[in-house]
Amino acid sequence: MKQVIIFLLSIFCFFPCSFIANAEQKGLSVIEQRTENASKKLETSVLSIVNGALYMALCMESDEYHIRGQYDAAIERLLEAQKLFDTPEVNILLGNNYYKKQEYEKAEEYFDKVIERCTKDGLKKVNPNLSVAYFFKALLAMDAKKAFQALEYCDLALQFSSQENRPLLESAKKKIENYIATTTVKA
Repeated sequence: MKQVIIFLLSIFCFFPCSFIANAEQKGLSVIEQRTENASKKLETSVLSIVNGALYMALCMESDEYHIRGQYDAAIERLLEAQKLFDTPEVNILLGNNYYKKQEYEKAEEYFDKVIERCTKDGLKKVNPNLSVAYFFKALLAMDAKKAFQALEYCDLALQFSSQENRPLLESAKKKIENYIATTTVKA
């Protein structure tokens, strides 16, 4: 018990001394140093809030353009949002807009980016980003008449999907299986 008390006292005695020494080296009083640190933290917090709000506004604006079929405008907003925060969600939305424009290679780049990032981070459980990315990869494979590959992607989408999305994915998988059963397809 004495050792713990001595340890805690040494920390409390050393920390203020080192803080004061650091402030004195810069020619600042302790109060000025603390004010400067608080100001920097506040500035960082405000900037994060503003960037977050701008990110959300850009994503919402892109969604409205997407709904109206104005995919170029939607992509433009999403690329601006991506500069603020390069998230899997933005990459999925970019891929979706390129898919709608029938720019399949560009769409696939964004879905691959989501898959690479999410699997690199070690996400092996339910992950809506992975599920959506694999679902779009299945759609791309079907557009290329590669039904067996689409089926593999559909299985991966199911592997990472939540319970609420499973019925949609299982329905898509059945449609692919029916397509395979009734058509001569490429592997």
